[in-house]
Amino acid sequence: MAYQRLLSFMLPFLVLTFSSMISNTMVSEARHLLESTPDLPKVPELPKPEIPKLPELPKPEVPKLPELPRELPKPEIPKIPELPKPEVPNKGTKIREALKSN
Repeated sequence: MAYQRLLSFMLPFLVLTFSSMISNTMVSEARHLLESTPDLPKVPELPKPEIPKLPELPKPEVPKLPELPRELPKPEIPKIPELPKPEVPNKGTKIREALKSN
């Protein structure tokens, strides 16, 4: 049991160590290649191609939009008929009348 815990604990450290060793070797080899290469041959300059001028396109005619009136007419709001209010008897008066009759 302790052996498995040791492996699971040490494995990430081993991977990190080996990856740092490999990357260091690659960097030093790349630096060595850059320093040891002789002067590279010069690439001849290519002539710039001439781009022909495009013919001018006619501008399309856009139809004018109809003008909207500045002030809009106010809509007429119909009147709502008033409903008669029902009379609700007061509870206090019913109780008083009942007490008086007793």
